[in-house]
Amino acid sequence: MRGFRAPATAILLAFTGFLFAEEPPDVVLYLVGDAGRSVPRISLAFTPLAAQAAKDGGRSVVAILGDNVYPAGLPAPGSPDRAEMETRLKAQVAGARAAGRGFVIPGNHDWAQWTADGWNAIRRQEAFVTAHGGGTVTFAPSGGCPGPAVFDVGATVRLIVLDTQWWLHQFEKPEGASSPCREKTEADVVAGVREALRTAGRRRTVVLAHHPLAAGGLSGSHYTWRDHLFPVTAFLSWFWLPMPVFGSLTVAGRKAIFNEQVEAAPDYRRLMESMKRAFDPVPPLVWAAGHDHNLQVIRLPGPGRSWNLISGAGGGRRHLMPAWSIDGTLFCRSVPGYMRLEFPLDGPAILEVISVKSSGKTATIYSMSLE
Repeated sequence: MRGFRAPATAILLAFTGFLFAEEPPDVVLYLVGDAGRSVPRISLAFTPLAAQAAKDGGRSVVAILGDNVYPAGLPAPGSPDRAEMETRLKAQVAGARAAGRGFVIPGNHDWAQWTADGWNAIRRQEAFVTAHGGGTVTFAPSGGCPGPAVFDVGATVRLIVLDTQWWLHQFEKPEGASSPCREKTEADVVAGVREALRTAGRRRTVVLAHHPLAAGGLSGSHYTWRDHLFPVTAFLSWFWLPMPVFGSLTVAGRKAIFNEQVEAAPDYRRLMESMKRAFDPVPPLVWAAGHDHNLQVIRLPGPGRSWNLISGAGGGRRHLMPAWSIDGTLFCRSVPGYMRLEFPLDGPAILEVISVKSSGKTATIYSMSLE
């Protein structure tokens, strides 16, 4: 009997392990933004991200959340810096291709640093991504349109992609009766987002954009003693030259003369209020954005239990901006890294915030279940 019991026990244990093995997720979504600096800085985030995504068994999707080419988007062919900017964009597209499937979302810098050439720059970037995306990396929304562009992924996720810079852009853009876009007005965009949320059924909804709806950083119009004493560190993190008087004047100027890229600006506030209307009565699970160069997890107010995730730390340590807690903040950190969202067939999504050290080693520095 001894010769029989051991195999039988092994078979029983194997069968029990099969029954209780952890079911793999349906979709794994990676969030990384504001990465468009030099290739070594891009690789700092994208190399470990792609390596991790490759282990997901074909279930991974990478969302590149804007400001993909600094400082002013992809220039026209023949421009002196065209080759360098192509290299930066190609590195990100390659990382998304290696991971499986990817979406490239435009940010304010991709609109030629929100100048008159912005719409042209967006179309140039889309053409480049399409040419190098291998059919698996998509630039969205297309043509400088505001969106929403809607993509159902797996059995559990609906991605709703917006170009939020379209709302803030002060120069030529596709809008009004002559627009080639399906959504020609802000009201059209609100209606489109509401419809995409309403018809999602049991799918978890994730809005992909560049600008956050809440932020504990400079885009949220928040300032600390460092901005008053060391004002240049907001743009050059290594420039620790004290300028107390100049710093205070700079903060006062930012508050008085609104930059359209911060929450205090009228256009930005209109964007946020419009999205609140779009979320009534069905809000998304997640609004994912970059813009602030840090990592933040913020719970949005209201009964919908929506989450505002900021993953704008793809540009390396020298590109970081400060972050601190505001109402609803569960986590904030100014470190290079990205976020990973795991969507099982049943049960809540799981969020991981992952930091990347200069050596390329990664660490999960925050995780939680998104109800």
